[in-house]
Amino acid sequence: MKKILVCFVGLALTACSANSLNYGAEQVRVMTSEPGKECSYLGDIT
Repeated sequence: MKKILVCFVGLALTACSANSLNYGAEQVRVMTSEPGKECSYLGDIT
């Protein structure tokens, strides 16, 4: 029973791994308010 649980937890943790960012993605900001003139519209996110 412990072996099955350990295998399941291992698989569950790999399913929650982070996605890698695209180049320049660290500069993107998600805003809920209207951005100022210094910002430019890049597109919608999902």
